[in-house]
Formats: sequence, structure tokens, C-alpha cells
Amino acid sequence: MFETLMKLNEDVKINPPWRECHLMVTSIFGKDSDVFIRELYAAEGGHGFIMQIPNEEKAVAIRTLLPRVINFGNSSLTIIIIGRHETASEIKPLDTVADPEKLIKDAFTGNKRLSRVLSRDMGGFVNVACVFKPEVVQFYNDDLSDIFGNYNALAQDIMKCLLDKDLIAKLPQRTQLVFSTEMVS
Repeated sequence: MFETLMKLNEDVKINPPWRECHLMVTSIFGKDSDVFIRELYAAEGGHGFIMQIPNEEKAVAIRTLLPRVINFGNSSLTIIIIGRHETASEIKPLDTVADPEKLIKDAFTGNKRLSRVLSRDMGGFVNVACVFKPEVVQFYNDDLSDIFGNYNALAQDIMKCLLDKDLIAKLPQRTQLVFSTEMVS
């Protein structure tokens, strides 16, 4: 009995947080045929991956939404976004976002997870919403809380996790980005 338990423990491997983050980005942006996401690689101080996006507007929009570096204690994940040519320099984010609705449309048009983009005035405050289709995002992640080891979430929850926290300061005053899920009828 003890030997069987030891054998089971040898097979259990927990994905590190940078791997989970890479899978989250892939699960959202990998549904866009114009976004090519490469595998993780070891980098100084952590790990990284490259997203190649030939459409310049889409590349800038996604770069503005996603942080370049995500820290996990003593390790980090670097997300490098390049354009059409592999030798091109890395895409830079917008310094300010004059039109948040355009930013979301540029980032998600062509993405199979997107349902629609809405903009609503909420009594002097504007909510710009990226509304995803009502589907569960799943990928294998050695999640011990799931019987199958899957990570299970809605696209809106993943985007809230991934969103660059510095983006809020780039938005017009009284404007916020909202990620939501289409209602199921």
C-alpha cells in the first residue's frame, strides 16, 4: 500500500505559475488566427515567450493590455510581442488610451472567444466592456482541486488576471475596462 502511494506521488507534478500564465494567454489569444504564441523558454531571472502578431494595430492593442513582465516571487515571466517580421523590434504599448473601445476591438476582433464590445455611460462614468462568449476555458494544469487536473475559468476571469495593472492610468478619466460574459438564454 505504502509503495503504491509513493508511486502515485512520483507522478504528481504541479505546473509552475509562469506555465499557468502562458497557458492562460494561449487560451485567450490563441483563439485568434492572427496571433501566434510560441512555447515557453528559460530566460535570465525566469521564463518568457513570444507572441507574433502581424497586424500592427492588434499587436499594439494586445501589448497595451498585457504586462511585459509578470513577477512570481523570485522568478518572472516576460511576454515579448513582435510584429510581422521576426527581426522587427519589440512592440511598444500605447502611452495613453484615447479610445478604449477601439483598443478592445483592435485586440479582440477575429478572436473566437469574443462575443461583442459594448460601451455604456453609467451616470458620468463610462464602462467599456469586452463581452466574451459563454463558455468555460479549460486546460490541463495539474490542478489538484479538479478531479481531472484541469484549470477551469471564464475568459472574463482570465483577462482580469492578465490585465496590465498600469493600464488604468492610461485610460480617460471616469472610464474603466470591464470584462464580461454574454448571458446564456
